[in-house]
Amino acid sequence: MIKVKVTPKFDRSCKLIYSLASRRIKKKYEQWTDNRNHIKTTHEDFYPANRSLIGNILECNRTKDNPYLITPKIVSVLVQELNFHDETEIFWGDDVGIYLEDLFTCLILDMKNSQEYTKNWSDFQLSNETQIKNFYHKFFVEKTKNLEKLTDDFIDFTYNSYHDFKIVESNGVCEVVEQDEQINKKNKSEFLTFTYLPEKLKTFAEEILLDFMRNICFENLLEENAKIEY
Repeated sequence: MIKVKVTPKFDRSCKLIYSLASRRIKKKYEQWTDNRNHIKTTHEDFYPANRSLIGNILECNRTKDNPYLITPKIVSVLVQELNFHDETEIFWGDDVGIYLEDLFTCLILDMKNSQEYTKNWSDFQLSNETQIKNFYHKFFVEKTKNLEKLTDDFIDFTYNSYHDFKIVESNGVCEVVEQDEQINKKNKSEFLTFTYLPEKLKTFAEEILLDFMRNICFENLLEENAKIEY
């Protein structure tokens, strides 16, 4: 029997990130219309270049022509008109802690059918949302050092400045390149857009999240062995 290799598309994780951004923008857009007393606040007034685009963003409606929800050209308009602090806030928010548990859950659910991934947490049953959330609370919420590092690593990732790799988009291809390990400061002038979002989340999962899972399994094994010896 031929074994088919399962390659996750990270659909759940992408859906979560898109919906969060849409809600974030919709909330600011509603404030924008209120500030104008609902005068000249149609989608065309907001973005004359493409009135349907802002409507699709507010409804989290990705189209064949715009599969990644937010196009590069509208980003500067969103920042200026809706008073976002910067571009990163549009895409990733100003507090990743609000949704980090949900993202972790979605990523594990996206990866759970691939043995290449699940072998990194084979000591644990993580096949449904309840099991994953219990795992997250035990090994992240209750172990603040893990949570702080995961939060910091994800923030670095959103600024495309994780210490040993960088995501580069070139000629329609999204690829990972190595960086000097000494580069460890957030580059606030650079940020990750939603272009090639599935590939970017795959990179986060493989380059960062799996390290956490392996380390947690190893530490848990040491703790279990220590209990037996005691």
